[in-house]
Amino acid sequence: MKERMNYNEPCRDHQGKEYANYKEMAEAYGLTRQNLIQRLYGGMNLEEALTKPAGKGKVKACTDHLGKEYHSFPAMAKAYGLTSEMLSRRLKLYGWDLERALTTPVKER
Repeated sequence: MKERMNYNEPCRDHQGKEYANYKEMAEAYGLTRQNLIQRLYGGMNLEEALTKPAGKGKVKACTDHLGKEYHSFPAMAKAYGLTSEMLSRRLKLYGWDLERALTTPVKER
């Protein structure tokens, strides 16, 4: 039986980057905390758990309007303070260009 881990404590990814907790680390790789934990308990090592594409599609690197590359769409959205759902909605539903979608501040309700 695997030893239980405290997922709320600081941790490091397979490249040595530090995170406040597993949730933050999972989100940096475009995953949910639950998905990461399930992968780890399913027998994947940390690198596999973080880098294996989520869902049926492949995780693709993407580039913002300034030419900066991100390892995934959710990672790019997070870098601009957005959720991937919000960024996707701005691009697809509202028809905004990438610069506007990334740089328009989120309005408080």
